[in-house]
Order: sequence, then C-alpha cells, then structure tokens
Amino acid sequence: MFRIALCDDNLEFLRQEHQIAEQYLISIGAEYKIKVFSSGTELISENMINSYDLILLDYEMDGMTGFETAKIIKERSENTSIAFVTVFYEFSREGYRFDAIRYLVKQEPNFKAELQDCLDKAIRLKQRKKDRLILFEFMDKSRRVDPEKIIYIVADKHYLIFTILDGLGTNEYKIRDKMSNIITVLASSRMFSLVRTGQLINLKYVKTIDRKGIVWVTYADHLSKMFQASDSRRKEFISDYMRYLGEER
Repeated sequence: MFRIALCDDNLEFLRQEHQIAEQYLISIGAEYKIKVFSSGTELISENMINSYDLILLDYEMDGMTGFETAKIIKERSENTSIAFVTVFYEFSREGYRFDAIRYLVKQEPNFKAELQDCLDKAIRLKQRKKDRLILFEFMDKSRRVDPEKIIYIVADKHYLIFTILDGLGTNEYKIRDKMSNIITVLASSRMFSLVRTGQLINLKYVKTIDRKGIVWVTYADHLSKMFQASDSRRKEFISDYMRYLGEER
C-alpha cells in the first residue's frame, strides 16, 4: 500500500492534485490511499505522519507554512518522502534542506507530468528503503534500520552504541555484539570504515579529514563530532573515503 498525504489551503487546487495523483496510481496498478489536508496544522494534528510514504506540501499556507510543517514531519518520521508544491520558484533551494524529492511549481504547463514523475520516484524510494533495511536486535527492541541512517558505531565494553539519524535529530541504540559481526552485516553497503578499533564511521557523513587523521563527521542539521584516526587505520580509512567519493560521483 502506497500512502500519500496532500496538504494545500487552495481547495480547488487540492481537488485537482488529488485527481491527477489518483488517476495516475490507478493507471499503473498501484494499491494506494490518499488523504487530503487544508493546512499544515491539520496534517500535524492527525499524529499519523509516519504512516505516509509521500507528503506533498504547499509552501505558502495560512498559519503553519510548508517548511514549518516539513520540519515537524522530519522530526517525527525518517522514512516519509516530502515534495513541495507551490507558486514560488525562489524557495526551491531552502526546500531541499528537508531532503525534498521534488519541488513542483503549480503554474508550470507540465505540472501533471512532474507530479506523476514525483509519484514514481517516491514509489521507487519506498521499495529501495524496504530492500536495504537490516534487522538489529537492540537492547530495547528489534528494529529494522536503513544503513544510510547509521552515522557511527562505537564500542562500549561488551556492547556497541549506534548513533542513528531520526528525522532532523539522532537517537542512540545499544546492542550486545562484536564489531566484526556488524562490519560483516554492513559490508554490502560499502559506506562504512573503521577509523580506529571500536569506532566505525559512515563515510556519507564525513565532512573533512586532515593530514593528522582528524575526522569531522557532520549530521542532523550541522551537528558535528570529531574522531581521531589511529596510526594503523589512517591510510586505509582515507583510501576507503576516496573510494566512496569516487563511487558517489
């Protein structure tokens, strides 16, 4: 089931948007559910944000703006995709602060095709996220985690502490396991490297590495943490990072 929320205070446009989305999802044979909201406040008050796969937000709404609404969405749900739908070209860059998958302009003549493309992308993202989730037996409970959301893992005696990106913030989860086992589990993602024994870093969040092996990891709206690469791991860590950058490009 693909679940969508449409949020716009222009009720006529909201009706048209719903019609385009519904007709397209029917045409591709998708199982779906669409719910409409006339304000960000109404959407947030439903308290079901994490049940949606995609939320399309108007930027300029009475009361809570689209960006204010998006901030709350990201705080409550790490897996919901967001797209902005508006008449304002100049806000597009700010929208991507919230990992918006699309920025749709209402008056564009190809809006229908752009919205259909947005739906396609959100459906693909949902499937990719589902395929790459890994089950971890944390101390509080079992959780399926997207490896891309794991920022770093540090050893603490017989335990490992995972720092995981949740929306715009982070949470820590403890597991009783060996680092070698976790490295094996995460090997297929090719984005993790030991900076020293007992400290595994997601290369996606590495901001800088200097010649002394000081590594800055940046995450969660510019929060940062410093790591010091050990002499035995410095060369290999830098090599892993350069390889990761090459693959990303």
